[in-house]
Amino acid sequence: VMDLRGHHLYFSPSVVRQTGYSIEEIMAEPTRVMTEAGIECARKAIEERMNLDKMGHKGASKPMELEVIRKDGSRAWTETSWNLLRDGNGKPVGIIGSVRDITERKRAEQLFRTLADNSPVSIYIIQDGRFCFLNRHFLMETMCSADELIGEKPLRRLSPRERNRIAQQASAMLNGQRSEPYEFRYVGRKGRTRWVIERVARIEYEG
Repeated sequence: VMDLRGHHLYFSPSVVRQTGYSIEEIMAEPTRVMTEAGIECARKAIEERMNLDKMGHKGASKPMELEVIRKDGSRAWTETSWNLLRDGNGKPVGIIGSVRDITERKRAEQLFRTLADNSPVSIYIIQDGRFCFLNRHFLMETMCSADELIGEKPLRRLSPRERNRIAQQASAMLNGQRSEPYEFRYVGRKGRTRWVIERVARIEYEG
């Protein structure tokens, strides 16, 4: 918990487990566990949250990932978000932050990226109906860059006559109603058409 001037007022006991520092050590120098880049990111995030509040947008800040430095010198990753504390009239009087250790998740994601980028098959991840991850083999096969595809709706790359069929087959596999892979054509760079065979599965990615 901080006041609006950035003075820390409270740390929960879990900070000892997360950082190795005592509550007293953290209270005396809160930024000792943060990198310079992390301090700047946190400052900007809090400033943005304050500006949004002035514009009438309530609620917590968007979670952000910050690297922390433990007392023993090792590093860990955390997911942090902030919200405003208010008085009885709804006026902001402080900031409350929550910090969750996501080190194991980050390690798993780094391992996944290493395996995916060295895979001999194309791997992609779709979130909210758009590409958010593409491995090297996928980019090589489509002859497209990540900048061209990240954020794009994947059905746009399919033959228009096949879009509904492929969407139904993917949905059936995701819902456990189909186990066999399916085939389809996609359109790559310069209208180049390729046949592929695909399997899909649900996963958790970046939370």
